Amino acid sequence: MSSIDWASVYAEHYDRVFRVVYRRVSANRPLAEDLTQDTFTRAIRAQRQWTDDGRGIGPWLTVIACNLCTDHFKSSRMRREVPVADMRDHDRTIGSAEDAVMTALKAGEVRQAMAMLTSGQRQALFLHYWAGWPDQRIAAEMGCLVGATKTLKYRGRQNLAVQLAPAA
Repeated sequence: MSSIDWASVYAEHYDRVFRVVYRRVSANRPLAEDLTQDTFTRAIRAQRQWTDDGRGIGPWLTVIACNLCTDHFKSSRMRREVPVADMRDHDRTIGSAEDAVMTALKAGEVRQAMAMLTSGQRQALFLHYWAGWPDQRIAAEMGCLVGATKTLKYRGRQNLAVQLAPAA
């Protein structure tokens, strides 16, 4: 058997093997890079098993890559358990049913308070807080000066504070 120039094989076939792996791992680039490297490592270790049938080494590398992807996902299915400490951390991030109800009620109150604002105040606040636009872009969208946009936001916040203040 003749010696294989692995540097040339790597340079010639890396992109093709990577694309095959990348598609199989749902575009997870770091995983695709790792499995592509593993493909060449496994091929070097098993080079005695390859026989030149006239098609070149590319199809053999592709088969190795596909097998590595299959092995990866098989072993991933076996590791579905979650350590108890991780579940406690996860539980802390999930609010209670009471929290969800209170959040929904507060959201309803905010919607009602927003409805009480002028259309300019409502639009300026929406574009600033929900769309994340800077004052210059809001002003251009609303067809007014930046100072007017700032005033609309200020007055809108003041009106919201009055609407949302607890009744005494």
